[in-house]
Amino acid sequence: MWKALDHLCRAGVLSAKPRRGVVVVNKPLPGAGVAPAQDRADSSPRQLTMEFRGFHGSGHAQEEILQLRTIQLRVIGRVQGVGYREALRSEAERLGVTGWVRNLADGSVQALAQGSDAALEALLAWARRGPPAARVERVATQAPDPDHLRSYARFERWPST
Repeated sequence: MWKALDHLCRAGVLSAKPRRGVVVVNKPLPGAGVAPAQDRADSSPRQLTMEFRGFHGSGHAQEEILQLRTIQLRVIGRVQGVGYREALRSEAERLGVTGWVRNLADGSVQALAQGSDAALEALLAWARRGPPAARVERVATQAPDPDHLRSYARFERWPST
């Protein structure tokens, strides 16, 4: 559980301060549905406090923060030379997804993405459209290659293969 929290902090998704077995999270996951505090003039989200036993805070379920899923994508179509990799990287960062993207020699784009179910579904929906100049024919998903199954701190552009 602490490893997953550390991963989210390194990825810039959360800002946390440990205090004697308790972590106060100052920046919740994007799109997690935390309502602003009603008694304050600003619209900053309420703090979320994590103890060893779980999470406490409005709008958050424990699994929204701790359960990360990893998928591998292959995007087929006119997806090279049109800014697809950079646009995918930017969208992944916006959604709080980590991993990598690269061009393959056959003209397709391959990516590995880690994040919550909701964030991965949103990234897949975007990948099926791509940036304006791209023409996506198909997006295939599969389990990640075991050689690439690890934690990633951010979403990176890898060299072409």
